[in-house]
Amino acid sequence: MIYNIVVTKKAQKEAFQAYLYYEEKQEGLGDRFIDKLEDRYFQLSENPQHYSFIYRDKGRNLRDIKIENFPFVIIYAIEGDSVIVYSIQNTHKQHQI
Repeated sequence: MIYNIVVTKKAQKEAFQAYLYYEEKQEGLGDRFIDKLEDRYFQLSENPQHYSFIYRDKGRNLRDIKIENFPFVIIYAIEGDSVIVYSIQNTHKQHQI
């Protein structure tokens, strides 16, 4: 079964901010970040249960998956045939969902 990936506005904004940060540091680095993020979305669409359960919040079982080569994780939940991406969190900063 292939799951639909639904990215919340909050997660979209966080991904875009990370993209801008990396592009400012080095041209093309933001694009590499987006490529790795999209790779993870593809992996989640195929097997979202494979990745780490982190906690239960508001009736959702939240999970995370690290973005390869970058200090970010994708926070998500499986809801029916969809994967809802709630946040793209920098692991070097403290955030709240």
